[in-house]
Amino acid sequence: MKNRILQISFFYFLWSSLIMAPVAVPALSAESVFTDPVTAMEFVWVSGGSYQMGQTGAEKEDLIKVMGRDKYEKYCADELPRHRVCVDGFWMGRYEVTNAQYRRFKSDHDSKLYRGHSLNGDNQPVVEVSWEDAVAYAEWLSAKNKRKFRLPTEVEWEYACRAGTTTVRYWGDDAVLACRYANVADRTASGNGQNGEYTIVRMDLR
Repeated sequence: MKNRILQISFFYFLWSSLIMAPVAVPALSAESVFTDPVTAMEFVWVSGGSYQMGQTGAEKEDLIKVMGRDKYEKYCADELPRHRVCVDGFWMGRYEVTNAQYRRFKSDHDSKLYRGHSLNGDNQPVVEVSWEDAVAYAEWLSAKNKRKFRLPTEVEWEYACRAGTTTVRYWGDDAVLACRYANVADRTASGNGQNGEYTIVRMDLR
């Protein structure tokens, strides 16, 4: 039987995300949508292939110009050299893990508030979870399904996010457009600027 991976989007706090996955599932066609019977999470097939991983020379120069060389060396230098990587096909969660789905595992989980707004709605992505929490959730789901769930590799995650694109970012080369396409902290996170404005200078890189 072909080895296949099911991956689940899983938020860590508000701005970054983890994914996790089972590795062995019954034979399913690549056109299928797999629905987990325990949590009702849906998975779709991501066909295997290859892509260029890492920075281009132009991206490096842009990052140094914006961040400064010291911060670049601390946070981004390990993204070189650019190289081609190959990825086997896998199943990936169509949506983020919700509070309701996570509470099947931990009934008293509290996603808390953000600036007075509750993040505890059943259909909202679960937040306030650690990497260890994500691993524990995968292990719990593995036991419930009798299939192995795991956290994916960085290569698998980036490959899925890129979805066949070849630009610096999956939406193009312009970092200023990030807020149109990604859940990031824009200038409003510091109470400054218009909603949706984004610049890497504003990112907290401590």
